[in-house]
Parts: sequence; C-alpha cells; structure tokens
Amino acid sequence: MGIDKGVAEVCEEFGLIHISGIDRNEYGTPLVNSIFQVAQERATYPIVCYINSDIMLTNDFMQAVETVAAQMPRFLILGQRTDIKINEAWNFNTPDWEADLKSFLAQKGTLHAPSGIDYFCFPRGMYTDVPPFAIGRLEWDNWLVWRVRAQGFPIVDITEAVPIAHQNHEYAPDKIRKLDAQAVNSRNQGRALGSNLWFNDGWFELGPEAQRNIALVPEEQNLNIWAATWKIDRKGRLGRRWLILKPAYLYYQLKSVVPVYLPSFGRMFRQIISVAKALLQFGRAKRP
Repeated sequence: MGIDKGVAEVCEEFGLIHISGIDRNEYGTPLVNSIFQVAQERATYPIVCYINSDIMLTNDFMQAVETVAAQMPRFLILGQRTDIKINEAWNFNTPDWEADLKSFLAQKGTLHAPSGIDYFCFPRGMYTDVPPFAIGRLEWDNWLVWRVRAQGFPIVDITEAVPIAHQNHEYAPDKIRKLDAQAVNSRNQGRALGSNLWFNDGWFELGPEAQRNIALVPEEQNLNIWAATWKIDRKGRLGRRWLILKPAYLYYQLKSVVPVYLPSFGRMFRQIISVAKALLQFGRAKRP
C-alpha cells in the first residue's frame, strides 16, 4: 500500500496487489484510518493483518491465527516481538530456515517490552472509526488496542507461542519516524516531559505529527500488549489470561486498563502517583 520508494517494485516482483490510493497528511505521511479502511474494503479474505515491514514471521503465526479464528468470531491478535541484529539477507531457500531463525532468536534475541506493537490481526470490518493518525508517529497502535478492549472483544497475546523477529535498524536523523532529531540534554526527568520523549537511550523533542497523534489519544485510551485478555501458551493452547503477579504488570493494570472502564479511577490514580513522585523528589532534595 502507498507510494513510498520500492513499494511498487516489491509488489511487481512477488505478484502482489499494489494499492497506491492512500490518504496522506500535509507532510506526506500515510494516515492510519485510510490504510485500515482501504485494506478492509479491498481484502478478499475474512481475516486481515497489519504488520510492520521490519518483521519476520514463521508458520507458527498462521497456526495461532487459525486457532483463534476457530473459536472466536471477533478478536485482536498481537504479541511482543524479539529484537535481533541480522547483518545479511536471510536465506529463505533452505529447508530449515524457520528452525534456524527461531534458534537464532532464542540464542541472540531480546524480547521487546509490551509497549512495542508491530502487528494487528483481526476480522475484516472490525475497525471502522479510526482517527486520522499519522502512521509510525506514536500512540496510534495503542489506540487500536484500546478500541478493541473498550468494545469488549477478546485480545489474544501470542507471545509465548509465536516468535516474531524484529530486525534491528538505525534511525537516520532526517528520517526518524517517531520524532524530530533534536536531542534534549537532561536524563533525569522521567520517561516523558511535555513534548519530549525518551527514545533509543536519549531525550528527543517530538515533531508536530507525533504531537498531533498524542492529542488524539486521551490517557485512558492508551493501551499496550499487557491489556490482552487471552493468550496462546507455549503448547499452543488458547485460554484466558489471568493476572500476572509482577509489580510492573499490576501497576499497568491499575494505571491503564482499569481506567478504560472507570475513567475517574484513572484520574485519581494518576494524581496519587504524581503526588508520590513529588514527595519522593522533595525528600531527595532535602538529603544532605
């Protein structure tokens, strides 16, 4: 989809359908609502999938999709990726390329945090009211998760069953997708401050597209993979996801998931956390 460099050539090489008519903003960035609308309208199969181009899949992915689709009429499938450095083109012509890739991921890969969402698999027609997010500029993926959770449909985390390879890559200063390359010198202000964001071990000032995306997503409409209500385990079994007894997970449920249903609780919880942080900073400042 789209008219970015190389898209048409790749479609021609592999016999894929090329859809160039995607709405863009004034910066030339494709809009998420147009991508999802056009893709669902043009799809010929009942299940569709959005996936980032730096992701590598194995057949485990399709097996997981078939497992979920056989038991649920409406769903969202997602999962954590494994970051891996691949220095040369992977050889897909060898009979053991999948086994080799999974072994390589297990040995050298690093499981990414649940905030990184690289694919969305769902029944065609499920997303009909997506805001005009700029693709790749923060928050749009979190909103997609919130939308399904708010509607009460199952969100299935397939991290345990399906290894997803994310090829590590650099962000050129003039082509950083998520922010403008303007470094901020402080490293002691928390994860975010105003229009600044901690990214790739440094502070950066957000660009206008990222700030616009953020403005479209209220605090209680921002969810990640930890909002999943179901999962497929290592043995390929689909089941409910119950609470994980880890402080970070429980904190996330209180901060982000509970407010989906009780916005007032979310506001109160964030105020409590803000006061606690302020008191902690005050206490540190008072130390001799």
